[in-house]
Amino acid sequence: HNGKWNTGKYRLNVSVGPGIRTHEDFIYIEGLQVRITGSNTNGIFVTAVSGASNDIRIDNNIIHGVFSGADTLCRGIRINNVNAKIKIWNNVIYDFVNGSDSDFYGVQADNCDTVDLYNNTVHNCYTGYARVSGTVNATNCGAAGCNTAFSGTINQTNCSSSTPTFVDEGGDDFHLASSDTTWKDHGSSDPGSGLFSDDIDGEIRYGTWDIGADEYSVILDLYRPQIKSLKQSGQAKSLKQKGQIKWLQ
Repeated sequence: HNGKWNTGKYRLNVSVGPGIRTHEDFIYIEGLQVRITGSNTNGIFVTAVSGASNDIRIDNNIIHGVFSGADTLCRGIRINNVNAKIKIWNNVIYDFVNGSDSDFYGVQADNCDTVDLYNNTVHNCYTGYARVSGTVNATNCGAAGCNTAFSGTINQTNCSSSTPTFVDEGGDDFHLASSDTTWKDHGSSDPGSGLFSDDIDGEIRYGTWDIGADEYSVILDLYRPQIKSLKQSGQAKSLKQKGQIKWLQ
């Protein structure tokens, strides 16, 4: 995907059970699209990890909730009963909400060791980020249009509960618009100390980083019509395969 839900790319549409559930000590979950419907489920669920050493990373995913009626108790990402240090960055999570039901969360951590959150975008969720127990650190994370942006004791650095100007909020395109002044250039640079240096599109972050999963790119904005033409003609795939343009997807 290229940072926005794409029906032409691989995706998981799940109505029963979590999109991904893992107990592994060493796992990377990267670049997926997960859509969740139903009750008492999670887009990505990490649980029952207790190894002496571990490396768990969740990055560059799009997690979308679609709920109605009696649907309840759902999370985009849930970390539960995990004795591990987990790193989560560059994810877009949205629409984990169903009316006034408070049991919907973008990200929820409970009974965990340490969860480090960097540059995630949560939009239109009842609760954006929730910590029940354990240590949760959030840097450059945005919660837009949420009833509660941050719940519980979360160590925040340059996070925002304000809604920025997105490219197409109504169309679920949560790239930052050129006119944004809320998230753009309001983050911390290199919060993961070399863990990552790009955004959800694979574009290099530079200067003072933006809040959220997208780093606004002047170049991409200027050449968006040409990029669209390249994609339609099939040349984008060729350029990407040759390694000339990483973020054309």
